[in-house]
Amino acid sequence: MRVDAFGEIGEYITHIGQSEAPAAVLYNAHGCRIGERNIADEIALLEKAARPVPVIVLSAFEDLSEMIAALDCGAKGFIPASLGIEAMLTAIRLSAAGAVFMTAASILAMRETVATQPPLEQDLPQPAQPEEELTSRQAAVAERLRRGKPNKIIAYELNMCESTVKVHIRNIMKKLQATNRTEAGFKLNAMLAES
Repeated sequence: MRVDAFGEIGEYITHIGQSEAPAAVLYNAHGCRIGERNIADEIALLEKAARPVPVIVLSAFEDLSEMIAALDCGAKGFIPASLGIEAMLTAIRLSAAGAVFMTAASILAMRETVATQPPLEQDLPQPAQPEEELTSRQAAVAERLRRGKPNKIIAYELNMCESTVKVHIRNIMKKLQATNRTEAGFKLNAMLAES
């Protein structure tokens, strides 16, 4: 795997188009949390400039909030610096193929967070049950969303345009009263467990 290193985002942005597009862009947060300095802004700027090349965040931190913050900025992967080089290369390859990479520890932390959430109050609106309100195409997209598949893969599997998948996901999120696809996936998993 060829590696090009840049000291600043501006250097990389001016380099775009001057050589073959990379498989992925690895952003080193330099021991800072995503909420510190202007790290979130840099990730979002880099993601926008690098499209469609996936941006992966390399961080000194392994906690769930950092991973979610990176994904919210547009990153397609989050690699703790504690991982070995082989795991990092695997994460880069997965992200380049359209997957979103998360460590097992991050997924277990997500599961624990969802399991410990207090029950909804009676006066809060309840999310829609997929079998009641989702169309058959939305249900097919929801099943793949629940499994964490990216839009590109969902579109391929269902023989749809990626833009159509985005519309379905937006409508599913609206029906589930979810603010992002991760929350929608959690709600879909919770509904599956209840039935």
